[in-house]
Amino acid sequence: MVSYLSCTTLDIIGLAGFNYSFNALHDLLNGSRDENELSSAFSKLFAATTQFNVLYLLKRQLTILRAITFDSRTRIVNQSQAAVRRIARQLVEEKKRALQSSRERNQAKDLLTLLIEANMTERGNGIERQMSDDEVMNQIPTFLIAGEYV
Repeated sequence: MVSYLSCTTLDIIGLAGFNYSFNALHDLLNGSRDENELSSAFSKLFAATTQFNVLYLLKRQLTILRAITFDSRTRIVNQSQAAVRRIARQLVEEKKRALQSSRERNQAKDLLTLLIEANMTERGNGIERQMSDDEVMNQIPTFLIAGEYV
């Protein structure tokens, strides 16, 4: 039952958060092994960072050990983070292009589009600071993490 709820949560967050279809529940129900790339990367990243690892603890304490990047945990984390960043960048760029080309901006239904639209809106007083594309991209994993713990 927990896996069904987890997949449902992931699908809802994907659609409501950034209009991205994970199809996690569909894949679970059909026994599909073709997991969505973002879902797979996030799952691997989450699993790797929640496992107890002595080398990781030593790296946190001794900066000289941070140069060690050949261990499996570091490799998995780096590959997963790269995949999440690449897909997040694609999503942000697609949403920005869609918003720039559409004349009516109030059609947005997902949080990421609303965030980008608000970020693109000119501020009259110049006091408020707009987020960079990287800061906007970093919100995608935040949506996923927040959804996992709600």
